Amino acid sequence: MRKSTFLWLVLAAFCGTALFHTSQKVHDERNRLAALNTSIAHEKESIRVLNAEWSYLNNPQRLETLAKTYLHMEPLTGTQFIKVEDIPLRSAAPPAPTITAEKPAVIKEHPHRLAAVERPVTIRIHKPAAPVYFKKRHRRKGNGLEGGGTTTARNFGDVIKSLGVE
Repeated sequence: MRKSTFLWLVLAAFCGTALFHTSQKVHDERNRLAALNTSIAHEKESIRVLNAEWSYLNNPQRLETLAKTYLHMEPLTGTQFIKVEDIPLRSAAPPAPTITAEKPAVIKEHPHRLAAVERPVTIRIHKPAAPVYFKKRHRRKGNGLEGGGTTTARNFGDVIKSLGVE
């Protein structure tokens, strides 16, 4: 057998293997494409069903019937509208809230129970923490922290100025 014949035989075997591999990949991709098309068809069908359900659920006659049945709603009348001028204006400062504490009842039937003690009402107002960009940040310098008034955070006035609001 000559070398050229052997070379052509190896080349033909390589081309046949490459052709087989390529045809298998095409076959696999066609199967994958068919599966995707089936999945898309199922999704389109479910979207069509959901649109039909949405149309049914938003039917004005159905909503009106449900509103009358469960909400006991009636149509608006002309007397339910007022002019903007008839709305009372707010006062300059809202009235301060009044907190009243009722005296607890003292139970006299059972002398071994402790009588309820009237305690003053205290209201605590918690101040929220400052946002992160307003907190002081220290830069490392050498082995320690740079202290004092040096900070990389900006104060509120700088933020407002940078936004162009005066």
